Amino acid sequence: MSEVCCWLCTEDVSNCTRCTTCPGLYCSTHTKIHRFENACLPIRLHMDEDKGKSLVATRDIKPLEVILREPYILISPYTRSRPLCLGCYKKVDLSYNCTGCGFPLCSSQCSKMTDHSAECQLISRSNWRPVVNSTDSIETSYAVILLIRTYILMKEHQKLWEIYQSFYSHCDLRCEEGSELWKFHTEHSIRIFQEIFNDDNDLSESYLHRIIGIMYTNSVNL
Repeated sequence: MSEVCCWLCTEDVSNCTRCTTCPGLYCSTHTKIHRFENACLPIRLHMDEDKGKSLVATRDIKPLEVILREPYILISPYTRSRPLCLGCYKKVDLSYNCTGCGFPLCSSQCSKMTDHSAECQLISRSNWRPVVNSTDSIETSYAVILLIRTYILMKEHQKLWEIYQSFYSHCDLRCEEGSELWKFHTEHSIRIFQEIFNDDNDLSESYLHRIIGIMYTNSVNL
C-alpha cells in the first residue's frame, strides 16, 4: 500500500513522522496514541474508492490484543430510540423533564452534563419541544439529536468536523435499499432540525442526509 497519509487518519504524509519502533507513519495526534502497553497498535488505515475507509492488520494479532484506542468524535442516541437520558444515557422513567428543552432526563444533574447542555440551549431557544409518551416504544423526538450534535460539532470543533466529513455516507445505497428509514429521517430528523433552526442555517436536505449517513455507516452501536 502506498503511503500517502497517516496510518490512522487522512493527515497528509508530509505532516507525519515515522515511528522508531514500527514501520508506521503517524501525524502528531496518532504518534502519541498508536502505542499501548509498550507495543505499537497492529493496524493501519486503508482507503477503497467503493467501500470507503477500513482498517487492515499490519502484523499477526494476538488473541485479546488491543487493536485501537481512540476517543470518539461524536456520541448520539440512535435516531429510532427508546427514551434515554441525553446526559448519561441511562434509561429514563419519565419522572423528570429538563427545564430547558423538555427532554426526559435522570435528574437536574444530567441537564448540566457536557453532552446535553449545548443542544439544550439550542432547543430551548426554539418553539419546538419533544413529545415522549412511553418508555417502551420508539419515540421520534430523539431522531433530531444526531443532527443537532453534528451541527454543534461543525460550529465548535472544526478539526473533529473535518474528520467526521471525511467518512463515506453511502447515501445512494441507503436511499435505494432503506427507503422507509430514509423517509423516517426526512420527516423526523431533517424537518424537525429545520424547524428548530427556523431555516437559520445553509445546510441542504441532501447534506443533512449525508451527515446522518456518515454516522449510520461508520458508528459503533453500544
